Amino acid sequence: MRTRLMLFAGAMVLAACIVIDPPWPSATVVFNVTPPAGSPAGAGWQVIGNLPALGNGAAPGLALTDNGAGVFTGQLPNIYVGTSITYHIEETNPVARAQVASADQEATFTVAAEGNAANTQDVTVEGVRPLTPPTVTFTVTIPSSTPSTDNAAGLGGTPVCIVGDQPEIGAWNAAATPLTAGAAAHTWTKTITFSTNLPTSIQYKFTLCDPSWNDVEKAADCSELANRVLTVTGGTMTQNDTVAEWRNSINFTSAGGGPGTCPN
Repeated sequence: MRTRLMLFAGAMVLAACIVIDPPWPSATVVFNVTPPAGSPAGAGWQVIGNLPALGNGAAPGLALTDNGAGVFTGQLPNIYVGTSITYHIEETNPVARAQVASADQEATFTVAAEGNAANTQDVTVEGVRPLTPPTVTFTVTIPSSTPSTDNAAGLGGTPVCIVGDQPEIGAWNAAATPLTAGAAAHTWTKTITFSTNLPTSIQYKFTLCDPSWNDVEKAADCSELANRVLTVTGGTMTQNDTVAEWRNSINFTSAGGGPGTCPN
């Protein structure tokens, strides 16, 4: 009897020393992402962040699913309350591009108790930038009436220029970025590699490289032409354009020897 009592008492002491903690509270994190207007058809989106389920900072991360209403959504279940999550959004198709936000593309939040509104991250992507420098080959066909000894000699010794809102295309300096003669008659071309800080779209025009803008392209009816707009998705792209007419206030003459068709 004494032995049994001692064993029982020992078991009581051992049990008193074992502390069983309750399970650490966890919650489900939800990402709802609204892409920018003009996103390519079929574009996919993912969340990249500092958790294994988010790719540990590199793609692939959490793939999001289109909910049918233009919002891409995904969930992370069983994330411990108190976990700090830093993330950004990337486009996955057709070319990988990263989110551009108004302040910083990275966002950080702390997981709260289940049901807390902080666990639902509603993100509107304002724009995207390429993850690798995009390269665009511009080829423009100019009017056959443009006086020249054709492409090899240029337009009276003056080539065609591309000018636009990015440094690589002159930052609106009409004479800064000349093209070279193309293989086909009346064509000019240039391949330009842009920065990864490029916005979703760029604006540009063609000129005859006059810094005073006296020979900028015009519409077929000689009206002013709006800036051309190109959505740059990244990777390697080809852009083909056609100039209908040129403005002419620099003694421009047509192929027939008469004045240009758009004198102002």
